[in-house]
Amino acid sequence: MRVQASFLSLFSLIVCSVLVFSHCALVPVPEENHEGGESNEGATATTYTVGGSLTGLSGTIVLQNNNGDDLTLEDNGSFAFTSELVDGASYEVTIVTQPSAQLCSVANGSGIIDADSVSDVGVTCVTIETPTLSVSEQNDLVVTVLVSDINFDIVSYYNFFGGTSEDALALINGSPLEETTYSFTLPTNTETETVGFYENYYAQVVLYNEEDEVLASSIVTSLAVLDRFVPIAPIIDSLFNEPSSIRITLDVSALPTDVDTTDAANYEIQRSVGASNTDYATITPGLSQDLNTDNPWFRWVPPGDGTYNFRVRVVDTNGNESDWSEVDTIVFNSI
Repeated sequence: MRVQASFLSLFSLIVCSVLVFSHCALVPVPEENHEGGESNEGATATTYTVGGSLTGLSGTIVLQNNNGDDLTLEDNGSFAFTSELVDGASYEVTIVTQPSAQLCSVANGSGIIDADSVSDVGVTCVTIETPTLSVSEQNDLVVTVLVSDINFDIVSYYNFFGGTSEDALALINGSPLEETTYSFTLPTNTETETVGFYENYYAQVVLYNEEDEVLASSIVTSLAVLDRFVPIAPIIDSLFNEPSSIRITLDVSALPTDVDTTDAANYEIQRSVGASNTDYATITPGLSQDLNTDNPWFRWVPPGDGTYNFRVRVVDTNGNESDWSEVDTIVFNSI
């Protein structure tokens, strides 16, 4: 009791005062717990859990709190870390390992314990779609590629790669991905004689998040880019009077390889009658020779004597027509 403690202290003081030449000290008296009468020594502090809810998961995710206490989750629903924290302690929930083909984010992930457990940490996972590529339009050398299956909520930007070999793609361009189409200009093709023509042009798009991490990549796709480049025109090498016909000899040595010069159907020859007549009509030669050489020739029987103007063009294997050649003129006199 407090009265007894006070009496003992007073008694010690009196004794010390009387024994002036003696060494003495006050007798310490332990304090009592007024509520239960027991000492507080060895009492355990209250601790609290940190947790929340997980949604959208398809796979396995690993979370951490304060850079430790790893928590592996495979199911959606509520979760809580094993280690508990005391009042006033800070917490920070982060993602250590993302699930395959998904991107997860944390909401309400950090704060201070305030005399209660934390249950409002939110972890949301979104599936990353694999983008696909296809050609939506081509205008001469400009190809517009359609990029499908993009989740714009998690994709920040992309890099577009292209090339004539599946194994040697080079970066063409990269930019914020705000639309689903991307247009680029085909580079000059030095492997063929037709600028911009490729039998196959390969491309790939790679998607990234704000942290420059790769989210997804399309497969390397053959764009099946068709030749839209106009071939150069042939040259009329000579016009020659024969007894009852005109021989038209061409020079096709400079034509690109995608023009099959051995097929007469790939040539179109037109003529007009009269020195200044520009009213041309297509003719059908009666004979063609030397089509496998650089100087094929065609024989045409005119309806009568007079001045004839000729021009010719070719068509490549993809249906692209060249410009007309320069006009050549001959005065035909039947023999």
